[in-house]
Amino acid sequence: MSQLRIIQGRSRWKVGGIVACAVLLTGWIVLQYLLPPSPEKVFATTVRALETGDTDLFLRYADPEEIKRLNLTRQNVDTFLRETIWHEGYPKIVINGTNPPHQDIRDWLCKNTNNKSRYNDIQITVMDDLRNGWTLGVTGVLWHCAMNRYGFPAGRMEFWKLAERLGIPGCKHGSTYRQYDAKFELEIAGRGK
Repeated sequence: MSQLRIIQGRSRWKVGGIVACAVLLTGWIVLQYLLPPSPEKVFATTVRALETGDTDLFLRYADPEEIKRLNLTRQNVDTFLRETIWHEGYPKIVINGTNPPHQDIRDWLCKNTNNKSRYNDIQITVMDDLRNGWTLGVTGVLWHCAMNRYGFPAGRMEFWKLAERLGIPGCKHGSTYRQYDAKFELEIAGRGK
């Protein structure tokens, strides 16, 4: 009889332990979805998306205001990436360094090791927005993708040509939005030669 009580007591502890573990695991999973992502998570997700050709993943942490103001859609972003950084396959991205972190901006300086051209840099900028948490500067990455394919200064003009064709009226650098200015871009392109 006493042995039966000991077995029943152990069973209660086992069941209690299993329930406690299940509750903790469920809580951890829920927190992962409810808490805003860290800048490192946004960066890692962006790299994974670029390396695997996943446009939906690339846009997962995009700034909603940038999406709206610059008419970014899954289709025009996908086309932009396919005509620039994905034109000969998916890149292999390695971290080359970082800019000193600011309170609300993190920059990763990366290299596309599959691109053997002179210009293979990609800068991925993640910004902290009070409304949305850490978000990806999508057009900033698209800018670097154009540079990655066409080099500098040609990549500047190719960025704007492609953006105009796809209905993207400008780009966002940090917290500043820029519209296309043909005179300014031609002047910059002339300096780069």
